[in-house]
Amino acid sequence: MSIAILLEMPVSMDPDKEAIVDGDLRLTLGQVDTLVNKGAARIVESGARCVAYVGTGGAAMPVLLFASARAGVPFAPLNYRLTADALVELIERLPGVVVVADADYADVAARAGVQVLDSAQFLDVEAAAGADPVSGDVAGSAASGTNVDVDPDSLAVVLFTSGTTSKPKAVEITHANLTSYVMGTVDFASADPADAALICVPPYHIAGVSAALSNLYAGRRAIYLRRFDPAAWLRLVHDEGVTNATVVPTMLDRIIAVFEKSPVELPTLRNLAYGGSKVPQPLVRRTLDVLGHVGLVNAYGLTETSSTIAVLGPDDHREAYASDDPAISRRLGSVGRAVPGIELQIRDDAGTALVGVGRWLP
Repeated sequence: MSIAILLEMPVSMDPDKEAIVDGDLRLTLGQVDTLVNKGAARIVESGARCVAYVGTGGAAMPVLLFASARAGVPFAPLNYRLTADALVELIERLPGVVVVADADYADVAARAGVQVLDSAQFLDVEAAAGADPVSGDVAGSAASGTNVDVDPDSLAVVLFTSGTTSKPKAVEITHANLTSYVMGTVDFASADPADAALICVPPYHIAGVSAALSNLYAGRRAIYLRRFDPAAWLRLVHDEGVTNATVVPTMLDRIIAVFEKSPVELPTLRNLAYGGSKVPQPLVRRTLDVLGHVGLVNAYGLTETSSTIAVLGPDDHREAYASDDPAISRRLGSVGRAVPGIELQIRDDAGTALVGVGRWLP
């Protein structure tokens, strides 16, 4: 089963439903599907064995992710914040690669001596905005899609992560890894019609990959903020009626700092997930102080595990926040409990499995 099914299922239900908001660009599911078909055909025509992306994401992220899947080749979003030499080194490690790059990064990508496609031209987003979501026609011409049979155990995504070392390592994630994760943690079309997720995590992070897959599968509008700014984040939550969002701790700190100075009404925001690194308990308490109506979620995971494996949920946060019992209140510094279907084992420095540890993960 290819990850492409995570788009095909919602498209078959309601192609007219708005799916992606990226600045002034607004795309329905049908229009996204059209772009994916066109992108897959272009990838196949290029002869690429891998598609790399260098850019800030937005609509390009899900379109390239699904287009690569339909073309039967892995997708590798690269860290656009790296130096030019570091980016070239990563590109050179990818076999038979075609690079899709935002205009600001095209010259850097070209230094690797591989084929480089402009992301705006590749996506043809202006034409897609006027596409017929039922017929799949874009600007009057039918999209020539390709859907290659894909082995579930073949690579879907390659992410480069430094982890605890200085040299980036390639983490290879299969279609089976991602589809099992999404289908095991997200109920199909479970979102309310008005639900919207604000995505500001970078495209080269596993959270960016899982957000692109999970929100479309659940039926939420995916609203992209390409370059994080706390004031812009708060405006989007208010103006777009955002119900769900995910941030890293540094983003959360900046959001709360701006909110404390200039509070904004955020009546629609139900869940705010944070993760990526350890979050200081004082910041969690400040967030609960000013956004008490919002359900906080500490999501812990790894690139290698296709995202989240443990969660400290909203009720856990509220119980720990209100408790005078130190054993309970310190859970605000925990990542919670394993998600269903995940088995965890804690080992000491020698690799010996520890027994008798609590169910809360420090």
